[in-house]
Amino acid sequence: MGFSEALKLEVKRKAHFRCCMCESVCFVQVHHIVPISAGGLDSFDNAAPLCPNCHDSLGANPEKRKWIKDKRDFIYEFCKKRLAFESVNRLEELYNKIEDAHREQANKIDEVELSVAQLKEENRLLKNQLHLLKEQQTKTTKGNLKRFFDGFFEDNLLKVIPEGEQYEPLIERISALVIYPGLITIDEEEIYMMIKYPSQLVVFSSEARGTSKLENVKANLINQAKKGGLALAENMIFNVRGDACLTLYDVNEVAEVLYNGINNPNANIIFGATVDESLRNKLSVTVLASFPQNKG
Repeated sequence: MGFSEALKLEVKRKAHFRCCMCESVCFVQVHHIVPISAGGLDSFDNAAPLCPNCHDSLGANPEKRKWIKDKRDFIYEFCKKRLAFESVNRLEELYNKIEDAHREQANKIDEVELSVAQLKEENRLLKNQLHLLKEQQTKTTKGNLKRFFDGFFEDNLLKVIPEGEQYEPLIERISALVIYPGLITIDEEEIYMMIKYPSQLVVFSSEARGTSKLENVKANLINQAKKGGLALAENMIFNVRGDACLTLYDVNEVAEVLYNGINNPNANIIFGATVDESLRNKLSVTVLASFPQNKG
């Protein structure tokens, strides 16, 4: 059952709310001198006021039980004879204040832990919302671009599919320019403005993996640029994508290859750079170029 509240208060009052071993007044509790498991009783004679430190260091040692009891009796007598002038009520008030302070501190710790848990949950929800927004942005961008190109086909204004290109992969590669937030971001409107009145579009990409990925991508871009007649381009947008190891050096190297491939000094060139953790030691470049009607 344990000690009754009345008995615990009586023990504390007789010791003037002090630990009978060290005389500390911090967090004193009433403990069994002889544990119940060893046959101890929930009696006044088997009770001793101890602080947490003294209880931890002495309470489990059977050899210290007589010493604890003697010290307890000494404190009782000492408080009765030598501290009679000190108000027990005042000590009780002091003890209660200390206990209240301890509970308040514990409550604050609980509040902080609750706040941390709430912040973690809010962070999780925010990540989910961002993921959903990104998915929606991806669908919206692809849908807008598809409708945009469908309009060209329906009105027969221009031939936007280069020979050998298929429609869906073209939309996928153009969408990749804007749906991945990057170090340098390309806006959807920039693509619309660039391809609004071209006579022909060329879209190509280059990918490579491993330690020589940059050199392999550059070599592939040079070949595709020559094949696609990039030298006559009037507008060009390109996006460089890589994992967390992507650097501005990589972007500059790709940019130099593509800039050198255009002979038109008035060409409008826009570029972006994106970190995509899913690429894993892979470098990917997507190029979109438009040409005037007199492209040779």
